[in-house]
Parts: sequence; C-alpha cells; structure tokens
Amino acid sequence: MLPQGELAYQYRCAAPCPMETHPISPDPEGRREAPEHGSPLQDQLLAATRDVLIAIGDDSCITHANAAASAVFGLPVSQVCGKNMLEIVTADERKRCRKAMDNWLAGSQRDALVFECHLAHADGSTRNALWRLTPASESASGAQYVACARDITALREAERQASEREVRMVSLVAGMLDAVITIDLNGIIQFASDSAVNFFGYTPEEMVGENIKIIMPEPYRSEHDDYLERYRETGESWILNTTREFQAVRKSGARFWIELSVSRIDMPGQAEPLICGTIRDSTARRHAEDALKDSENRLRAIFDQEFQLVGLLDPSGRVLEVNRTAVKRARTSRHELLGLPFWETPWWNMDSSLQIRLKGWIRRAARGEFIREETTHVDEGGNERVVDFSLKPILNEQGDVILLLPEGRDITELKRAQTRETQVLKALAAIGESSSLLAHEIKNPITSINLALRSMVNKLGVDERSVLEDLVTRMQRLEHTMRRTLSFAKPLELDAKCHDVLPLVLEAVDSMQPDAEGRGVDIEVKVDQACPPVRVDSGLIEEALCNLVANSLQAVDEGGAIELSALSLSSDWVEVVVQDDGPGIPQSLLPTLFRPFVTTKEDGTGLGLALVKKIAEEHGGRVDVETHGPLGGACFRIKLPIHK
Repeated sequence: MLPQGELAYQYRCAAPCPMETHPISPDPEGRREAPEHGSPLQDQLLAATRDVLIAIGDDSCITHANAAASAVFGLPVSQVCGKNMLEIVTADERKRCRKAMDNWLAGSQRDALVFECHLAHADGSTRNALWRLTPASESASGAQYVACARDITALREAERQASEREVRMVSLVAGMLDAVITIDLNGIIQFASDSAVNFFGYTPEEMVGENIKIIMPEPYRSEHDDYLERYRETGESWILNTTREFQAVRKSGARFWIELSVSRIDMPGQAEPLICGTIRDSTARRHAEDALKDSENRLRAIFDQEFQLVGLLDPSGRVLEVNRTAVKRARTSRHELLGLPFWETPWWNMDSSLQIRLKGWIRRAARGEFIREETTHVDEGGNERVVDFSLKPILNEQGDVILLLPEGRDITELKRAQTRETQVLKALAAIGESSSLLAHEIKNPITSINLALRSMVNKLGVDERSVLEDLVTRMQRLEHTMRRTLSFAKPLELDAKCHDVLPLVLEAVDSMQPDAEGRGVDIEVKVDQACPPVRVDSGLIEEALCNLVANSLQAVDEGGAIELSALSLSSDWVEVVVQDDGPGIPQSLLPTLFRPFVTTKEDGTGLGLALVKKIAEEHGGRVDVETHGPLGGACFRIKLPIHK
C-alpha cells in the first residue's frame, strides 16, 4: 500500500524521480471524441464496475471513460472525456504526476505505472485514488493507454482512524502504571509497555522478541513451555481471565511479587491469538498485608489475654467479636456467640429485666453516648457476681457510630474488699477517736507530773537530782510520744489556702535551725523562682517538712549537709525535695518505711514518716523516697497540687 498523498510508480526499480515543471497538454483544436462502444456485454461490465476506467490518448487527454468516472469526478462522462489526465489531479500533485508519467513513458513501459494521488471533485472535495496505467492493446480510436483508478478515500479514512486509535491505545498503555506484555503462543514477547522497565529493568526494545521466561523464576521458568504446549493442543488454561499472584524476577535477578491478569486477544487475520498480561507490583501491598496480619495477631493475643470480658458489637447490638475470657465465662463456643443479639447471649439471658436495660444502653450507645453501669449476674455456681460494665461507641471520621465496644470487669472481690475496708475504716475511726481521748487523758497527767518533777529537782541533793533528771527526761519522751500518737490518730482537718512555696520551706528551716546549728549541720534552700503557688495547709506541710529534716539531722554526721529544694513538675504539680548526704536507707527497710510504729531508732516512735505520708495524701499528693539521692543520702520527694 502506498503512503497517502504521495506518488510512486513502477519503472524498472520503481524509484521516484525528481519533479520538474511541464505544461499540461491542451486538447488540440478542442477535439473531443465521444467514446466508442463495444459489445453489450462489455458495456455492462464497464457500467457494473465501481473502479474508474479511462482511456488516454498520446496527448494525455481522456478519450473514453466509464460511469464510475462520472461519480468520482462529479462530471458527466461527456465532460470527463476530452480533459487532460492531469486536470483531474489536485493542483499540488500535478508536477509529481507529470514527472512520473514522463519517466514511465520514456522507459520500456513493460511494467504498469502504479501510483496514488488526490483527485479533484467538481464540488471542490478531493478523493484518494490508486491508479494503474498500462499501454492500450490497440489505438484505432487514438487511445494509447488505459488507466484504472480505485477510490480508496474510505480505506484511507479507515486507516487514519485506525492509526489514531492505535496512537491513543499506545499512549494509554504507555501512561499506565501497570505493565502490559503480550506474547504469542510460543511465549515470545510481541509487545511490552514503557512501564515494564520500572518493573523488570528491561526496556521494551530489550523485551520484544525474547521469551517471556526471562522474567520468570523457577519453577515457573521450566514449566512454562509445557503450559503453552498444552494450551495449543487443548485450548484449555487455568490462568486465562483470572488474576493471580506470582513471583517475578527482575533483570538484576531480584525476585518480587506481582499480580498477573491474563486474557486472550484474537487478532483479525491471524491464525493464532495473542496472550496479554497486565502486571501490577504487589510487593508493597503484601508487606502491608503482612504487617496488618502481624498487627492483628498481636491485637488478638492482647484481646484474648485480657482477664476482663471484651467484645465488639455492630450498632444494632449484634455480636461481631468476643475475647477468650468472654467465651469461657459464657460456657459455649465463639462460633455460637457471633451474630447473636448481645442481650440474648448467656451473660445476660438469665435476667429479663437486665436484658431490657441492656437494650436501652445499646440504643443510647448507638447514638454516641458512653455507658457505664454496675450489674449483678449469677454465675454457673449460683453465686452473684458484680460486674463493672461499660459500652463505648466507636466513631468513624465522619462522626458516625460504626461499632460498640462492650467491656465487663468482674469487681466482686473488689466490692467485697471495699466493704471490708469500709468496716475497717469505721473501726479505725472508732479506735482513733478512743485513742485520741485516751491520749488526751494521759497527756495531761504526764504534763503535770513532768512539771512537778522539774520543780523538785532544785530542792534535792546532787545524787537525788540526777535520778529525778533522768525521770524528767523519760517523762518528756513519753509526752512527745503521746503528742505524736494523738496527732497521727486524729483525722486531719485541712485548712488549705494558696501559699508560695519558698515561705513554707523557710518556716520549716527556721524551726529546725537551732537543732542543725547544735549538730554542726548546714541546711541549704533551693527554690525555683518560677515555682507556682500551692494550695495546702501551711501548718501541716511545715510539720511534714520538719519531720523529714529531723530524720536527716539524725542521719548525718557533724559537718553534714541537708538540702530543701522545690520546682514545678508540670502544670498540676510542685515537687518539694528533702535530701541529705548521710548513709542513705537500706533497701530492706523500704517495704515498712511508712508503716506506723515501725522504727529502727531507740528513741523513735515510728510515726514521723507515717504522718508525712498521711499529710501528703490528704492534700491529694504523694511522697516518694530514694534510698540514695543526688547528695548520696536519703531523698524524699513530696508532690503537692498547684493552686489554680
């Protein structure tokens, strides 16, 4: 097929000649001859053909024309005859046609002149025509040559459209992220899209003509020829029109996972079809799936290791998932629980009134409300169990409830412990009240006896005086113990107000300074200027700090150091630290360090640290201890709430 709009001819080697300008021969003296007619059969044949048939004289004028010529040129046959051959060619192609004809005429004319050109229609349009020019067998009527032209306008238009479709398809395939490869039934690659290089490292030019096995690892590489042979023989294949996952191999030899979709393409005019494969790199997806699977396994392990009952419901209340503990408590299988309305599961179906309440909770949770209730259930042994039950809605990004998370915590033992604790607290309160009265009753006589003994000391001799002074010391110690006991036993009544931290610390230091100076111990104060005020009972905090400083004074040697510091921990807490450079605290004492009446000192009451802990906790804070702090000795940290 000749290229559209270009002229070619067959002359010896059929090579084109340079174009030259030649005048078009006019019809001499206006000579036009009517066509001569042959036999009726010949006339019928000429009339029936759709191809243009014309006879041309030696002056290049048309002497005969059939009816098809009239349709192609848009002129009556009578007007077609007499026209110069080149007049029916579009003006831009006349020079080339003239030159080609001259070259052909100058030759042996043994071969027909075949060329393609555009013909001018009377209405101004053009037609694509394929010409074949041969010498006439006789020229009695002046005809020297016979020309046959076929209107190939529709063919060229179809080819143009097909070419455009092909360009679009190639562009589409080239723009695809997925790779597209076609092979014949022998496995030879016929086409590879541009994106294939991103997958395999081969350019399309490198792949075309190679066997598809170049991108296959074993065992597929060795087995593929057998697959194709079986398909050629039987037409059966398990992979056509499916998407499967395989490993492929890159040019570098590295393996990776792909999704392969395979289909058959039946090509018009070809005996065998092509096999088309669309390839997607699934490595990232598989890694994501593996990570998701690992995450699910970890979550399932955590889910099932929970000692409490946990599940998942849809917004209507149907069971989607339950953990192992819940299944065990239900005394059934997980499979039998899934899909049931939650209120019909064994955890709830023993009490119809509780089922009604649960339905209401589910409706409220489905509207986005968090539910938390204490419920009572009867276990398989007939014992009542108290459950802290909650129902939490889970929302999507749009704020819609998509799941409900039920949780049940068996708090039976906790409730029993709380009951026992309440009873103990009531008993302790009674004991504390009684001990407070008792201590008060004992303290007053002891004070009186102590005063009397002091007054008698000056009236006795030296020997008797030493005995009485020892007795006074013992009575003072007993009085101090009773005061500590009274302070610890009675409930604390906080008078919490806003206080700056520095004055609180300095008050405690001033109270203990005489004892420190007597022991030759230096007390250093470091309070951060940015430390915010705290809401505390100043008297109780001073007492707690004095107790800690007193302990440090007993622990350090002469010339030792004690440090009180304070800083802000967060927007909620201030930390006050009391530490020394003494020997620290043995690890063995930590479990009982804050227990009342436990002491390692001969003259200790065992109430000082217990009272410090009580004061800190009454303020909503806490006290922590380090056996060896930054200075080397004991370090106590009291956390107090910031005033807001």
